[in-house]
Amino acid sequence: MGKPKLKENHLTNRPSRRNCIQFHAMKLLPCLLLAAIAITIPSCGAKKNPVAPGPNAAMEKFAAELNGSDPEAHLRVLTEALQAYMMTKNMLPKELSELVSSGFIPKLPAPPTGQKFEIDKSAAAVVLVAQ
Repeated sequence: MGKPKLKENHLTNRPSRRNCIQFHAMKLLPCLLLAAIAITIPSCGAKKNPVAPGPNAAMEKFAAELNGSDPEAHLRVLTEALQAYMMTKNMLPKELSELVSSGFIPKLPAPPTGQKFEIDKSAAAVVLVAQ
């Protein structure tokens, strides 16, 4: 069993036109496949850039939790809203009221008696401190 021989045209002793097209198509096919792969691979693993949550998404998330009376839940919500604010604005607010005016939370919750909510700038979190 040797190499398959191309059929020759009996008049010209050359391979027939059909055989030439098939032969060249077989040589071209791997190049076409590589080109198709090269085009599709860069987009396969592409990750979308994460988008910082906007004020509306944050407000919906936090509104229900701020209606309760649990100070720990309020601290958690205020800290998450603070972090969402920082991701969007690339800075800490000067006061917690900026979270409300910027639309990150619908209102500031009432702190426990004798305490107040305050921004801990070094931890980028909201804490309860004595008044």
